[in-house]
Amino acid sequence: MQPLLKLKIKPPPIQWSPVAGCGLTASIGAYLGTIDSQVATSTALIFATTISTIIFLVAICSGSIQLKTKLLSIGMIPMFYAASDFIKPPNAWVLEAKNDVCELSLVVKNNPTVSPRTRGVMSKFDYREWTTWCYANATPKIENPTPHVQPTTIGVAFLEPYTLHKGDTLRCVGWLQESTTLSGKYTFYVLSVLDHQTSNGLFKLKNKIQNSTQHNLLTSLSVPQKRLANALFFGVRDQGWTQLSTVFQQAGMSHILAISGLHVGLVLLIVLMVCTRTGSRQFWKTAIIMIIALFILLIVELRTPILRAVFMMVTFSIIKLFGVRCKTISLLGMTAIVFLVFDPKIAGTLSFQLSFIVVSSLCVLLPQIQWRVLGPHNPNDKIKTLTIRFVMSMWLTGLCAWVICSPIIAHVFGILAPSGLVSNVPSILLLAATIVCGITKTIVMSISDIFESTINEPLVFSLNSLQQLAHECGTLPLSHISPVSVTWTQALLFLLWCIVWAVCYKKRAFVWLSFCILVFSLVFNNRDSSTTKITTLRVGHGTCHIIQHSNQTVVIDAGSRQNLDIGSTVILPKLRELQVTSIRSLIITHSDLDHVAGIFDILQHYPIGKIVIAPQALQHATAPLKMVLEEAKVRNINIVQGYSGWKEQHGNCNGTIIFPHKEDEYLSPNATSIVFLLNTHGRTILFTGDIHEKRIKELLLANIGKIDVLELPHHGQWSEESQQFVNEKQPAIVIQSTNRARHSNDQWEIPHKTTRFVTAIDGDLTTVIDTNGNLTTTCSSDPATMEPCYFPSQ
Repeated sequence: MQPLLKLKIKPPPIQWSPVAGCGLTASIGAYLGTIDSQVATSTALIFATTISTIIFLVAICSGSIQLKTKLLSIGMIPMFYAASDFIKPPNAWVLEAKNDVCELSLVVKNNPTVSPRTRGVMSKFDYREWTTWCYANATPKIENPTPHVQPTTIGVAFLEPYTLHKGDTLRCVGWLQESTTLSGKYTFYVLSVLDHQTSNGLFKLKNKIQNSTQHNLLTSLSVPQKRLANALFFGVRDQGWTQLSTVFQQAGMSHILAISGLHVGLVLLIVLMVCTRTGSRQFWKTAIIMIIALFILLIVELRTPILRAVFMMVTFSIIKLFGVRCKTISLLGMTAIVFLVFDPKIAGTLSFQLSFIVVSSLCVLLPQIQWRVLGPHNPNDKIKTLTIRFVMSMWLTGLCAWVICSPIIAHVFGILAPSGLVSNVPSILLLAATIVCGITKTIVMSISDIFESTINEPLVFSLNSLQQLAHECGTLPLSHISPVSVTWTQALLFLLWCIVWAVCYKKRAFVWLSFCILVFSLVFNNRDSSTTKITTLRVGHGTCHIIQHSNQTVVIDAGSRQNLDIGSTVILPKLRELQVTSIRSLIITHSDLDHVAGIFDILQHYPIGKIVIAPQALQHATAPLKMVLEEAKVRNINIVQGYSGWKEQHGNCNGTIIFPHKEDEYLSPNATSIVFLLNTHGRTILFTGDIHEKRIKELLLANIGKIDVLELPHHGQWSEESQQFVNEKQPAIVIQSTNRARHSNDQWEIPHKTTRFVTAIDGDLTTVIDTNGNLTTTCSSDPATMEPCYFPSQ
C-alpha cells in the first residue's frame, strides 16, 4: 500500500497588477517632487523630465509586454516628480499686490467654514469674533484688465462671521499675504466687502439640498450628538471638535470620527445590498449608485478619501455594467494616477497617503493575513464555524488597517493607540448602524415630520453608543501611549516590515529578528548627548524655546498672542519632530497669555519633572496661568519658585536665574519676568523674557560677563536701554521672537559683528553648540524664497 500524498495548500496569490504598479510609482514620484519643490524651475526638474522621456521612448520601442509595463512603471517616478516639483509662477498682479492693501473680485469655490479662532482649552480667553474661511478665484479690480490678468486661487479669511455660499461673487478690500510656510500660497484678509452677489442656478440648488439634508438629520439632537453627527455624515469640524477628536484618538477610533472613504463605502454598500435584495438589474444598480454618489458629493466636505471612494465605486459599477472584470488594486492604482494628474502635490498630504496606503494594504496584505490566521475558506463548514470566521475576518481587517496606519499616526500625531485592536469591530458595526439610522431619519423627515420622535430614537442611541464606546476603550489600561517619537525613516521601516511579515512565508526567524532590531532602534534612539541644541519656534507674537542637552529637555515659555491653539498646532508637532519624550523643566518667565497659551496642551501630552515660575507670578496669577497651575497639580507636577540664585545643572549645561529677586515688589507681569542665563561648552545664552527698561539697566550693572547669544527683550521692542545693552555686550547672535507687525516698526541698529535672526522672517531658529564651543544658528525658511528683513542690520 502506497502512503497517502500530503497536499500542501498554497496561500492565495498576491493581488497586484501593472496599473497598480504605475499608481504606486506615480505616488512615490509625486511625493518626492512635493517635498523637494522650492522654486519655479530647477536642475532636478529638467533632469527628471529628460529621464522620464528617455524611459518612455525605450518602452515604446520595446517588444516585450512585460518589459514595457515595467519601464512605464519606472518612468512614472521622474514624470510625476517633475510635475509635482514644478511651481507655476504667480500672475504678475499677485506679485504686485502681495503684502499690501488691494481690491479684488472673488468667486467663492467652496462652502465656507465658520469657526472660532481658538478651538482648544484656551478658547475661553479668546474674545475675538469667529472667522469665516473659504477658497476663491481672485482677480484684481482694475478699470481696463488686459488678457494676461488671469484668476488666481487664494484662501479668503473674513475676520468675523459672514454669510456666503459657493458660487457667490464679491468685491472686497483687504490684505493679500503670502503663506509663511507654503511658497506660492496666498491668503486674502478681508477688511471691507464693497459688493456681494449671491449664487444662482446649480450653486443655489446645491446649497438648498445641503441645508435641507443637514436640517432633517440634525433636528431634535443634543449639542454633543449634533457635533458627532456633523462629523460622521458631513465632515464638519465645528467648536468642540478638538475634545471629541482626542477621545476618539485615544480609543483608536480616529478613522470612525471624520467622514472618509470608510463612511462612503458603507453607504454605497448598504445601497448595493438593498438593490441586490430587491432583484434590481445591473443597469439600475449602476444608476442608483451614481445618483447616491452624486448626492454624497453635494452634501459633504470634499476630501481626498471621499473622492477616492466615490470614484472607485462609480468606476467599478460602470465596468461591471459592461461585463469587464477588474481587480480592486488595479482600480486603486488608476484612481491614484487620475488624482495625481489633476493635482500632483496632493501626494504630500496625509489624507492621500493614509487613504491609498490603507486601501492597498487591505487589497494586497489582508488576504495573506487571513489565510495565515484562519486558513483556507470552506463554504461548507458549519454555521458556527462560518460565523466565527466572519467575526475574525472583521477583526483581522481592522488589525491590518491598524498595523499599517500606526507607524504613520505615531510619527504625525505622536500617539500609539493599542485600544484600536479592541474597538475596531464594535466601532465598525456601530458606525454602520448609525449610518442606517441616519439615512432612514433623513428620508422619513424629508417626507413628513410626523414620526420625528420615533425615528430619532435609534439615531440617538447609536450616536450615544459610539461616544460611550470611545470613552470606555480610551480608558482601558495601555489604551494609548503618548508621547511616541517616531521619525519618517522609522515609520517607513515599520511599514515595510509589516508588508514583509504579511507576504513572507519563509525565513520567519529573520523577519522577527528584524522586528526586534527595529524596536530596539526606536526605544534606544539616543541623540548626541554632548551637543546643546536650542530651538526657538516661530509662534508669531509670543515665545517658545526648547533646550536639548544630554537627552534632557528644558522648555522656556510656550505661548502666542494671535494663535491660542499654538500648543496643539505648532509646539506639540515640533516636540515630536525633535523626538522629545519627556520634559525635565518647564520655565514660565511670566504669566502673560503670549507666554503660557500652549502650556496646557504640553501638560496633557508630555511628562514634566517640574514647573519653574517666579513667586510674584504665583501670587498674582492671571486666569490662564491659574488654569495651567491647576492642571499641573492634578498631574502631580512639582511647582518650584524661581528667583535669583536658583540653579540647575545637567552634564556640561547649567542654568541660573538672575532676576527677579525673591523680595521684588510686583508691579506687572513683565516687571518680574524671569531672566535665565544658560552656560554650555564655554558659551553663554541669555533669555530675557519680557523685562522692562528698569530691569535692563540692572542687567547692564550686573556682572554676567560675555553674552554669545541674546534674546532681544520683550520680543524685540526697541528702547534706548536695550539698544545700549546690545551695543555693550555685542553678542555673536541675537534672536527675536515676534510677528511681522512688530518687526515692521523696527528701530534696531545691530553691531557689525552681530548676526540677527527674527522668527517673523527666518522661521524656526536652531542654535547648536558642540563640545568644542562652536556656535551655529540656522533658520527654517528657505534662503532662496525668504523675504529680507524690513530693516536689515547696519
